[in-house]
Amino acid sequence: MAVGALVLGIISAALSLVCSWLPYAGQIFSPILGVIGIVLGVMGMKKEPEKAGQAKAGLILSIVGLVLSLLILAAWIIFTVFIATEAGTPDFWRSLK
Repeated sequence: MAVGALVLGIISAALSLVCSWLPYAGQIFSPILGVIGIVLGVMGMKKEPEKAGQAKAGLILSIVGLVLSLLILAAWIIFTVFIATEAGTPDFWRSLK
């Protein structure tokens, strides 16, 4: 479990950074792998105390990958909604009143 957490944490962190320009590929798989890595890291620290270092590293990398992917996804959504569409123009907000 500890090795699985470490591998998934590395992949999650790498996908969140490398695939940040492809929100559908990296930002869908990275949070999923991050959550699975977090679960495996916690389980690995409890069930395999001799591999607690690997489990902790996997847990940290999974959290980093999850947070980065969610931040990049939020920035992509904000850019798409408020800057790249008509919602970013003042006329759009005036039309709502």
